[in-house]
Amino acid sequence: MTKLKRGDIAEMARAKGVNPNTVYNRRHAGWSMEDALNKPVRLRKPRKKPANKKPAQPPLVAPGKESPAFAAGFAIFVCASLIAYLLITEGYLFQ
Repeated sequence: MTKLKRGDIAEMARAKGVNPNTVYNRRHAGWSMEDALNKPVRLRKPRKKPANKKPAQPPLVAPGKESPAFAAGFAIFVCASLIAYLLITEGYLFQ
């Protein structure tokens, strides 16, 4: 049996309609040259992308459409700021 060159194998593979890399991989796995060239190539189905169950970040909320917890926290912040302002201006704090 004569030793085939890489270009010869690629040429034979293309003539049979098989990707040369497939023939090389099959030969490396121990297939005979006859089987590597003549066995049909298994076509793989494209993978489906997994569906995202949760978004990475919460969606942006339009102004005025905030959650009740945000609105309550904001109201407390405004009240505390107003009380601090009044205490400072009336002289009860930082005399």
